Amino acid sequence: MTATGSADRSVADPIGLITDLVADAESELGSETIRTVVTAVAGGRAKSRNLAKFLATRPAALTDGRSPAPRAVGDLLIALRKAGASAISPPVCAGCGKGLRSLQRQGQDWYCWVCIKETSECAACGNIRRVTFRDRKGLPRCSMCPDHDDRDPATVIHTVINTIAPGADRDVVAEALRRSAPHRPHYRQRVVWALEENPRLLTGEAHLSPHRAILKFIDLLHEAGVAGIVRPSCPRCHRVVRIDKPLDGQRVCRNCIAKSRVEECVRCGARREPATRDEQGRPLCPNCLVTDPANAEVCIGCKERRRVHTRTAEGPLCPNCCPLSVLVCSICGLTAPGNHSKLTGLPRCRGCFQRQAHCTTCGRVRGIHSGTADAPVCGPCTKPDAELWHPCPTCGQAERLRSPGPCRRCTLKQRLHELLADDSGSIPPKLQALNDALAVVRLERHVNDLVTSHTTAEGRKILHRYATWHLLRRLRRRSRGNDITHTQLTVVRQHLRAAVHLLNWLEAQGLTLATCRQADLERWMTSDDVRHRREAGHFVRWALAQKIARDLSFPAVRWNGPSQAMDDEARWATARRLLHDDTLKSEDRLAGLLLLIYAQWPAAISRLTVDHIEETDGAVRLRLGAVPVDLPGPVAELALQQVAVRRSHAVLARTDSPWLFPGGQPGRPISVWAMGERLRKLGIRLAETRSTALFQLATELPAAVLARTLGIDITVAVKWQRAAAGDWGAYAAEVSRRNNS
Repeated sequence: MTATGSADRSVADPIGLITDLVADAESELGSETIRTVVTAVAGGRAKSRNLAKFLATRPAALTDGRSPAPRAVGDLLIALRKAGASAISPPVCAGCGKGLRSLQRQGQDWYCWVCIKETSECAACGNIRRVTFRDRKGLPRCSMCPDHDDRDPATVIHTVINTIAPGADRDVVAEALRRSAPHRPHYRQRVVWALEENPRLLTGEAHLSPHRAILKFIDLLHEAGVAGIVRPSCPRCHRVVRIDKPLDGQRVCRNCIAKSRVEECVRCGARREPATRDEQGRPLCPNCLVTDPANAEVCIGCKERRRVHTRTAEGPLCPNCCPLSVLVCSICGLTAPGNHSKLTGLPRCRGCFQRQAHCTTCGRVRGIHSGTADAPVCGPCTKPDAELWHPCPTCGQAERLRSPGPCRRCTLKQRLHELLADDSGSIPPKLQALNDALAVVRLERHVNDLVTSHTTAEGRKILHRYATWHLLRRLRRRSRGNDITHTQLTVVRQHLRAAVHLLNWLEAQGLTLATCRQADLERWMTSDDVRHRREAGHFVRWALAQKIARDLSFPAVRWNGPSQAMDDEARWATARRLLHDDTLKSEDRLAGLLLLIYAQWPAAISRLTVDHIEETDGAVRLRLGAVPVDLPGPVAELALQQVAVRRSHAVLARTDSPWLFPGGQPGRPISVWAMGERLRKLGIRLAETRSTALFQLATELPAAVLARTLGIDITVAVKWQRAAAGDWGAYAAEVSRRNNS
């Protein structure tokens, strides 16, 4: 094996290279046994590569066991000896040359327990001997002069805590002390000495702790409810998180340790904590480590060079080609590829795994973990375990935080603010639109994930065109710069997901959109595994218009007018109840009347601001469309009352929010789902009520007036007028005569 070949293989296949080097030196162990031991010792990508590079440069370390060498080499030698290797040498002490069964290191050299002992002057007898103990002042002592303390450690520490929290239970304190350093009585004695010397460590100054067990002792006392015990905060970022990393004589959090180790990546220039180093010892950031072309291999599924997700007997698989078991989803009931939820242990399909919906328990938009398709339940409501879900220190929402600090949404907002803010700490008005656009990229990320989930390059190009230049473009055009509603997001996801399902089925049949014929399409439409059939028709018709497909037809569903019952008397009875029932909340009464009288969807009601209500010359007008509507007296009073006393559900007092119906999150309106739920609790059936209102208004107003007044599209207004059989030709002629006269 050449040096160049070994260097290349140490990057591409470090485990295989180490296995071959060990097999060359050891004949009694089989290759599978050697590979198992190597895999257990080598660890992650960076560690295995460093181990492979060292052994490729100096393979004699396997048979002589001599240092200097990395720690991983010594661990590998010990593990191979335990597995039965005879030709492999154990690690050898650099001082006396004795074989070792465990490692003590100084730098890159290995020593036995005797040779590594520090020698110093004993603080008690004054002789120069090996240091065996350190007394309560931290001074060295030999084995003949231990620092005896005949007092009971639990009694001593209970006396110290009683000065802070009188009446503390001694048994609770003793149990916490035992659990802070189990099986190490001498270490517990050091903890007691340190707390006896500085009791302030228990009241907020534990970042100065000389021993890490003191921090665990404080956490155990705090969990037991001992009064007066204060969990310490990080002295650098001032967050109350785990601080067990020593830095400049203090104990800080992992995040501050990472910031103290920041270096500039030699590839991308980003200033981050290095994840590894290149051959010259220069730092590489985590992103460059993951995206390094050396880490990519040819996937046996898509035949593209990508990051390896799973290794099989046939070869590596990328994340997109990694197979999932076909299961019956416990949430939606569909038979689809998926896995088992770590919270419930029940099967969950990929669609439900990626789904964001309103939890029927807490009402928040979260990832779904249990429940049903109609009544989803989020993770914190599925398993409200404090060990899993922690409140974000910034927004306060319970999340499954992988590390101390803010959640991903808050982290994104903080990073954007750091990048875009000026010297005064505020974002310039010219960059505010960019900040808002970047802060709400969840839909674009979801679209990108769906597009890349398809296996073929040609299919991904088609999906990218369909998503970017049709679905997203139409969505932005319809939103007209306003926030996108949850329903609009769901529609885009379903349309794109339907396109992915259809292309995946065509790929499995050896077909493409260009080669697909009507018989193939109808075979898919009538198959058992068809999903999102109606949304797929939208994709097929788009492909025909773009000349990507040909000779295909997909039936479209035409709206033939309202199909639900039209009970106008029940509608007005509900309106009278909302006008006169003072036991109901005024905000609910106003929202219900806007639906009953002006046919406004909850999505439109929730987006109303105080500027939409105008009061001039004693008249109150509401601007729903281009032309404001004069509100009748009782409705006007409710509108003005809501402007005056509106409040968020997260606060008790009046809010300065510009929204007419503020939501629970500061600066945000009430969600569409929450508004719909409140109206349903009033006994209002949303779709039927709006159909009734629009049907009645379409019989009384021409389509143009209906569109300008209610803020609906003119085509929708025309369809409702036709459904109501309204004939406004005479009205148009009358307007024409007025203009000509």
